[in-house]
Amino acid sequence: MSGPTGGLWASNEAYEKYMGRWSRRVAPHFLDWLAVPAGARWIDIGCGTGALSAAIVARREPAAVVGVDPSKAFIEAARAEVGDA
Repeated sequence: MSGPTGGLWASNEAYEKYMGRWSRRVAPHFLDWLAVPAGARWIDIGCGTGALSAAIVARREPAAVVGVDPSKAFIEAARAEVGDA
């Protein structure tokens, strides 16, 4: 596996098949386990294509969510996935 500019990290589709599909399944359970109340501020480090960030917006009514990832393509995909300013 190479860094954020090649291999798995260069393709949103490849990332989704490898990580995103599992992240979408695990995120709701992870958020339930954390039990963070509504109105919190979140940072999603290594946000990938936005699965956890989208779950936070959908389930936790956050004050803000900031996603950080070294892949520009993943950040763009996360913005499209979350669809919330």
